[in-house]
Amino acid sequence: MGTLISQPRPLVLGIFRRVPLVLVGEGHDRLKGSSFYRPLGGEIEPGESPAQALVREMREELGEEIRVVRQLGELDNRFVFDGRPGWEQVAVLEAEFVAPDAPRVDSIEAEGWNLKWVDPDALDLPLYPDGLADLLRLTSR
Repeated sequence: MGTLISQPRPLVLGIFRRVPLVLVGEGHDRLKGSSFYRPLGGEIEPGESPAQALVREMREELGEEIRVVRQLGELDNRFVFDGRPGWEQVAVLEAEFVAPDAPRVDSIEAEGWNLKWVDPDALDLPLYPDGLADLLRLTSR
């Protein structure tokens, strides 16, 4: 029986586009034996806005400066990962890298994630959190 989670963890995810591609990390659930994609981001710390958290996370994880373009939406994400239940309140922001050539390679290893540019409409793995693919379709330029 899983642990009851009483409050969601505040999270921000950044949508970086090279139309029609989106930058994602490839993750793996060891217990389920399955892989998935998820955009980059991280936890929103107390006192931070989602935009401030995304700027900080990209500086920490990639060493890159970004600018937030707009908020695309919010997702309530309840899941089980590696056998542990989780609950996240996810702010989804569209952002862009300040340097025109950033990130400087097409496949990047960052914080244990293998990052790559993928077409969200032609994925070979699921895109998480649930509802993100629909949100991207609704908010595409």
